Amino acid sequence: MTVSARWDNTGSFTANAQSIASNVPVWGKSATVQISGTYAGLVLVTEVTMDGTNWFQTQFARLDGATVGNVTGTLTASSNGSHLLRVNVTGADRFRLRATGFTSGQADVMVRITPDVTSS
Repeated sequence: MTVSARWDNTGSFTANAQSIASNVPVWGKSATVQISGTYAGLVLVTEVTMDGTNWFQTQFARLDGATVGNVTGTLTASSNGSHLLRVNVTGADRFRLRATGFTSGQADVMVRITPDVTSS
């Protein structure tokens, strides 16, 4: 028997310093993030916390287009681009994306938490 588990969360960035956070269920090990929309100047960091207070920037793997590989935790998104990221969230209580730069428009985000690092 196969059991499929996932936890989805959505949100949008429309200004600098906004964040989109997701609870990480106890079985959660991977966060897959999709970013799309009509926007410019978006810079994001990926962060996790174990206590809800202290956030730590974490690496992610880019899964979109020709840019595949691990990144230090800061994404400078191309204007109006579609991006797909994967973050290891094993042991974290919460995961978030935080905008450290934003010029205009709206960037739509979907976060999917799954029980293994290869699920999407």
